[in-house]
Amino acid sequence: MANASRAGEKEKGLGHEIAGIALIALALYAGVSIFSPLSGEQSGGVAGAFISGLVFKAVGYASYILPLFLLVTGFKLLLRRVLTISVLAPVSIGVFMVAGSALMATVGGGEAGGAAGEAITRALDHYAGRVGYLIVLVSLIVLSVLAFAGISGKKRAPAAGQASRGATDDDEQDNDDGYEN
Repeated sequence: MANASRAGEKEKGLGHEIAGIALIALALYAGVSIFSPLSGEQSGGVAGAFISGLVFKAVGYASYILPLFLLVTGFKLLLRRVLTISVLAPVSIGVFMVAGSALMATVGGGEAGGAAGEAITRALDHYAGRVGYLIVLVSLIVLSVLAFAGISGKKRAPAAGQASRGATDDDEQDNDDGYEN
């Protein structure tokens, strides 16, 4: 029975490694396809030019971030052997791309944010105003990075509270609220 579960874990780990290598290869191809027009030629071929054009028209300059997310996700799969990437990771990538494109449409104007950036900027400007939508966009970008990285403030808060309480425990042994009696 134990041998069967070990074999299943080994196959699962191998599947994650294969998926990781495939994502790394996709990230490299996406990077070449997205960045090569900057040098004046398309090194990604016809398919690369099509994908690059499509992604750029959709999210503008935020498309330059896509290869980085694919690369990081690929390395996470390859190095951890256990799938620690939840559904939240691709969702956070999408939120980052869309919020980033909207922010770039605000800052750069024109094609900087792509079609998605312009549409979101117009809608948020109408409903939340310029300052409101900037707050929303920056918050979404920060939240998507935290979600993608798997950083939780809740997991870190108790440790920080313990450290700060450690300094006051010596001074006020019978009082946990930090105030002197």
